[in-house]
Amino acid sequence: MTVGAVFFAVAMFAIPTAFFSSLLLWRNEQYSFELQMDALAKVLNSSSRNIFREEIWLNNWHADATRPVGYLQIYEGNHTIAHVGSPLGFPHVDVSKALGDGSVLYAQRDATSVLRWIILANVLVIVGAAVLLAISYLLAKRAARVISAPMIFLAAQAEQLGSGQIRGRAQQSGIEEIDLVQAELARTSERMAARIAAERQFSRDVSHQVRTPLTALTLRLEELDYLNQDPELTPEIQGCLSQTERLAEVIEVLLKQSSKRGGGSGQSISILEIFSPLREEWEEVFARKQRTLAFQDDSQGNVMATPAVISQILATLLENSLAYGAGVTRVHAHGAKDGKAFIIDVSDEGEGVEDEIAEKIFEKGFSGRGSSGLGLGIAAELVAADGGSLTLYTRRPPTFRVSLQAAPSSLKEKGAFIVSGRRRSHLT
Repeated sequence: MTVGAVFFAVAMFAIPTAFFSSLLLWRNEQYSFELQMDALAKVLNSSSRNIFREEIWLNNWHADATRPVGYLQIYEGNHTIAHVGSPLGFPHVDVSKALGDGSVLYAQRDATSVLRWIILANVLVIVGAAVLLAISYLLAKRAARVISAPMIFLAAQAEQLGSGQIRGRAQQSGIEEIDLVQAELARTSERMAARIAAERQFSRDVSHQVRTPLTALTLRLEELDYLNQDPELTPEIQGCLSQTERLAEVIEVLLKQSSKRGGGSGQSISILEIFSPLREEWEEVFARKQRTLAFQDDSQGNVMATPAVISQILATLLENSLAYGAGVTRVHAHGAKDGKAFIIDVSDEGEGVEDEIAEKIFEKGFSGRGSSGLGLGIAAELVAADGGSLTLYTRRPPTFRVSLQAAPSSLKEKGAFIVSGRRRSHLT
């Protein structure tokens, strides 16, 4: 920008300077020649007619001039009375003077020397402009380096701040505006460091406070399972143990995510390993509401996911469907056309999701129906930690789509269909 501004300023100065200096030199040459011809015209007007017509006299004038005249002609109408030399080509200056007897004096003089001066003047202007541009470029480059160096450090500081890394205060650059921004970034990083530390401490505290009673509950359930003599209670106790183990795994995933230590511990699993316990857990709940729950597996392989995470996500979607949906709730697992993605669709026959809340449905704390608004937001974060995504695929009828990475496996299982509810329940 500096070089461009200097170039514009130099051009606005150099072009008129070159033009007017060239015009001035040419007009000076023209003016001096006119003065010379004025003197000759006076001599011719005061001389007799005979002398006037003598070409020898004109030849003497031509030879004695300080700057030789290249061509002289005296004519009257179309008739040439006398002439000396031959008409000149470019460059030359010419003058016409009317004489007292009605004839005209016409003269030409070579202007090569003037043209050389004009070229020299233009070269000097061009060289001066080039020198000014070179100096401005060097100064602008030096100034740009002075500014760019602290700007690069400032950008790096902002990038590290955005990624959650805390960087020490950089050295002052001496540029007031940059130093102000740098100081504000330093204050922001300090505030963020305090908040991140507080959040991580809170996560550790919550995890510890939850794990302690959860561990105690697991031990009591295991003890109850060990002492139990009633075969009918054994499945219920085993189900409770499975739920507590899944809850412990979800807490571990959430703690890792909040501590920025990466995502979930994905592994290759069969979706039937997820569908089977979900069927056992939710079939009676749906049956009490006179609803039907159907699981369908059309996938051709395993899925890369954390079992506790995918179970928690599907449980959240089933809970929402039970609370706000209607009719049959279907959980359909299938692969994408490219074979690289594993898709699970959860849908029902309800009225769907209103347009005004569809865009914000995964925001934490947002609820259109009086709930806490955390379930779908946490589910979206959990599936993202496993490298997948949770989206509202269709609004009416409502279909939530969980997209995960398909696991490359040599074990290909046939499609399975599970239906649980009031009318039928079987697994193949």
